[in-house]
Amino acid sequence: MFCPKCGKEMIDESVNCPFCGATAAQETAAETVASEATATAPFGNNYEAAPQQPTSAAWGNPANVTANTVVDRKSVTKKEYIAKYAPQNLKKNIKSAAIVCYVCVGISAIASFALLKNPWMLIDVAIYLGLTLGMHLGNSKICAILLLVFSILECAYSVYQFGTPAGWWLIIAAVSAVSTFNKLGKEYNKFLLEEPVDTTNLQNF
Repeated sequence: MFCPKCGKEMIDESVNCPFCGATAAQETAAETVASEATATAPFGNNYEAAPQQPTSAAWGNPANVTANTVVDRKSVTKKEYIAKYAPQNLKKNIKSAAIVCYVCVGISAIASFALLKNPWMLIDVAIYLGLTLGMHLGNSKICAILLLVFSILECAYSVYQFGTPAGWWLIIAAVSAVSTFNKLGKEYNKFLLEEPVDTTNLQNF
């Protein structure tokens, strides 16, 4: 064996190192410390011990437990479907139609109050604005249909009263919105017939 102090070879039966005088007990203690260090560091002395992988225990910290949740598609309402699961292109169509209606409502408000000096037109503006908000923010097909009917009646009245059509941009926007809601209805029916959404193996972070 070798001396733990000077590193020179010494006879196994020797109690003290003949070169530096160190005792064999010091060597034994050094060997014990070295063996313990090797056992606790399986990757070498220059690396830390490998971290333990978390186990999927049924009890313990709820943050480490995997979520086992199945979303029942039949419990999803149509408005919830449009808000969360509907195709983005159809949602953009509704938003675009609503923007056109907002612009038309703003122009009508300016014309009725500043140019024509007709406060009664503000009633039409309020109706258009309410229906547009219900269509856009409420995801209501009924509001889109009412907006289409009301804009057609207003256009017909304008032709009868003044000889020129008015508000035809609102008719185009309302037709686009109603058509989009019909497509969303078909997509929603397909969504209900598909398999439930299984969110097993999704972890809570």
